[in-house]
Amino acid sequence: MFLILAFILSLSPASPLFAEGGEAGVNEHWKRPVNTCSSMPVEGLYPEFCATCHREQYENWRESLHSKSVGPGLIGQLSPIADPQTADSCYYCHAPLAIQSEVITSEGGSGTKDYMPNKSFNEKLKSSGVSCSSCHVRDGGVVGPTSSNSDVQRTTVKAGHTSVQKGFFEEAEFCAACHQLDEGFDLNGKLLVNTYNEWKESKYGKTGITCQNCHMPGRRHLFRGIHDPEMVKSGITFEIERASTGNRVGAKLKITNSGVGHYFPTYTTPLVVIKGFMTDAKGNVLRGTLKEANVGRKVTLDLSKEIFDTRIPPHKSYEFDYAVKSTLKAEMLVFEVRVFPDEFYSRFFESIEFCAACHQLDEGFDLNGKLLVNTYNEWKESKYGKTGITCQNCHMPGRRHLFRGIHDPEMVKSGITFEIERASTGNRVGAKLKITNSGVGHYFPTYTTPLVVIKGFMTDAKGNVLRGTLKEANVGRKVTLDLSKEIFDTRIPPHKSYEFDYAVKSTLKAEMLVFEVRVFPDEFYSRFFESIIKGHDPAMKKAELKEAFRNTSGSGYLLFKKEIPINQ
Repeated sequence: MFLILAFILSLSPASPLFAEGGEAGVNEHWKRPVNTCSSMPVEGLYPEFCATCHREQYENWRESLHSKSVGPGLIGQLSPIADPQTADSCYYCHAPLAIQSEVITSEGGSGTKDYMPNKSFNEKLKSSGVSCSSCHVRDGGVVGPTSSNSDVQRTTVKAGHTSVQKGFFEEAEFCAACHQLDEGFDLNGKLLVNTYNEWKESKYGKTGITCQNCHMPGRRHLFRGIHDPEMVKSGITFEIERASTGNRVGAKLKITNSGVGHYFPTYTTPLVVIKGFMTDAKGNVLRGTLKEANVGRKVTLDLSKEIFDTRIPPHKSYEFDYAVKSTLKAEMLVFEVRVFPDEFYSRFFESIEFCAACHQLDEGFDLNGKLLVNTYNEWKESKYGKTGITCQNCHMPGRRHLFRGIHDPEMVKSGITFEIERASTGNRVGAKLKITNSGVGHYFPTYTTPLVVIKGFMTDAKGNVLRGTLKEANVGRKVTLDLSKEIFDTRIPPHKSYEFDYAVKSTLKAEMLVFEVRVFPDEFYSRFFESIIKGHDPAMKKAELKEAFRNTSGSGYLLFKKEIPINQ
């Protein structure tokens, strides 16, 4: 957010692109997935090798968003092996080289795509995103723009590799390969990625001022856009017109897209927030004077609905009218325009649906009519889901990547409340322990893996447990190791309680009534690993399983303990 040494490449002489007189247009150049030629050493595709001769271009690119197109936000959403189709659609622009994908495709018998593991896949190259080779390496050679001092397209051999010059590198159509998706998703009758057409219909498209003129000035590989404050300021003009009348303070802020060659902003990801307010002599914002408006195209996180579209076409304006009742404390009328380049992504990553990708398995295994992983739905039905308190609010406070849960004693204590009510009668000692899920946004516990064990017992003066006084109960969902049977389900839904009634015959030796609650986060795993270790399956790796058993069997902790004097 802001306020406004040479490496010798293997050649492929049979390629039509580099053969004498060979031609290939921009559409052929961007045929996906991009084939760089299997005979080329993969090291020659790394940006660092290109930097040996093209240091300036490399340094510019390294700071650009093209170098970050395969970041954690993308990787976190994809599972290329389990769902190759989704990964394939994203890699189309974010990692366009064939060697960057974990899977490759072939046409199936029915015309559908079949996916198989890609033996040429290179993780390092994938991580480089849209790098040098994405645009400049084809069929074993290097392709680039025409020489700045000649209009002639020519094929040469220099710097250890074949080079061919193509004029389309300086045409908007080159960028349209990723910045115009006619077959992409549309919403409300408008494409989600329509930048090239927006440019084409503008005076820039009609007068030949291309994407490269602004985003690659002097052929520098900057690719600056909405994330760059100075870039945005150079394309937007602001005008203010006072319009106060009587006892009302008013003004109009006119925002003109005076130099952006497409809609401002062009995508659904950014949001421009306009604020108008009045301040007192100390600069404090006066209550009741804040007015807001947005410029952008806001859509729901599932892309099912367009909330609004107030983007500004080239050479058009957006007018923000401000008018409020005057106040004696008012000293200044202030206008602020802030740009949030990643507003959609911020909402998406902070949304509960992001976590639901792993913590809600509707197509997963169910038992006794209930899903084994149903955390999202449990949250959705709670008051937390209805009031917008998300997973991230509790498990990632302040965006810290803690992901604390059932294994963390303090985390659990913060979400559970304990109450004790004495209920002794005659010669019986009794009490009720009430355990309330007062702050957990889903069932406590949500999965079948943990188990909460409640104990009530009496001790003598030395703290020894008196025989016959121990009573136990469990909170959790216990299942058999083969997942064929649910033994019990005593989990506590949000804002519900579990009551443990304790009552035993009194004894003269009894000094204390004690309640203990222990949490075993990995109870199922402990039982499972122990069972396998005792088995005789030679395929199982016993050393690793023994280590896993040690880890899981030692994860338990005391959550609550209360000692109550018997004669109190």
